[in-house]
Amino acid sequence: WPGRAGRWRMAHRGAQAVLALIGATPRVEHAQRLHGLAQPVVVVANHGSYLDTVLMTALIPWPACFVAHSELGERRWARRFYERIGAVFVERFDVAESVRDAERVAQLLGSGTSLIVFPEGRLAVIPELLPFRMGGFLAATRAGATVLPVALIGARDFMKGDRRLLRRVPLRIHVGEPIAALPGAADPWDAARALSERARSVIAAALADAAVEH
Repeated sequence: WPGRAGRWRMAHRGAQAVLALIGATPRVEHAQRLHGLAQPVVVVANHGSYLDTVLMTALIPWPACFVAHSELGERRWARRFYERIGAVFVERFDVAESVRDAERVAQLLGSGTSLIVFPEGRLAVIPELLPFRMGGFLAATRAGATVLPVALIGARDFMKGDRRLLRRVPLRIHVGEPIAALPGAADPWDAARALSERARSVIAAALADAAVEH
């Protein structure tokens, strides 16, 4: 399908159809926060399930670029699909290569391309949030982009990485308040760290509230 925007619309609707088919349609809290945002936006979410990518594709109505670790692209069919919807693959273990990847991500954001980032950097095997990596937040700081924190609730129980069968549990997506990044900060690392801490606190609070309700 020609055009990244058109391909994203197809993926967005297809992901919604897949979720409906498997009984995984989530309840979205504060969906209105997804609209009216000046692009580009860095969307950050917790990552505890292979279902997360589908959930995020179904959630985000405007074209965005997944920032994915390079291992995800080792399978040719998967890499082709992700590249067609605008994913960029980054290295997690080679330091020199990861620095170059960070520059590529920053350039994408600077050109007006919105990003979807799982800042934990890998699939979490424990319920608690892992430490956030700084790449997406540093790119947001440099570009003056808005950060949108999103909490995915229930996905880990619905589809655990070590279980082949799905477990029907309620799914929720909490869309947090957008966090504005201020360009031109005297110390970009301090500004990025502050962004990371604010986004992490929003996601952690939503997960904690869900755990109490459960």
